[in-house]
Amino acid sequence: KINSNALWYEHHSYNLPGKWWNGADKIQYDEPTYINGTAWKPEWLAMVSKPYRFEQSIPLEENQDHIRVTKIVGRGSVSITEMPQQANNYTLSILLDDNRYNAAQWYEFVIQWGTDDTYEESSVSEQSETGRAVKSR
Repeated sequence: KINSNALWYEHHSYNLPGKWWNGADKIQYDEPTYINGTAWKPEWLAMVSKPYRFEQSIPLEENQDHIRVTKIVGRGSVSITEMPQQANNYTLSILLDDNRYNAAQWYEFVIQWGTDDTYEESSVSEQSETGRAVKSR
């Protein structure tokens, strides 16, 4: 989820993003999420991460009708599940749906906002519930 200058995970099932087990090699991984090229290792409070803070606020309120997400890498779907609106305090919700797979996978996607002529973008490499990732753009 993204709101103003904060991004956080609300995890649903399987391993936490970045924390996965390679049973064949008996290795426990703890990998970061990359946000605009910056590595972030979330701290967890049960199934919700403490937020990552952007240096600048994202103008979701002004651009609530002009937001899109584009998946670059990842085997499952990446979709907007809730657009920012007054009822949710202008919070954007994005779902990385990797539930049907039984192995780690990296996801990379781009979030864009603005009018069709002025889309700004934020690149995020996020890990699935059992995830690995690639470098963000």
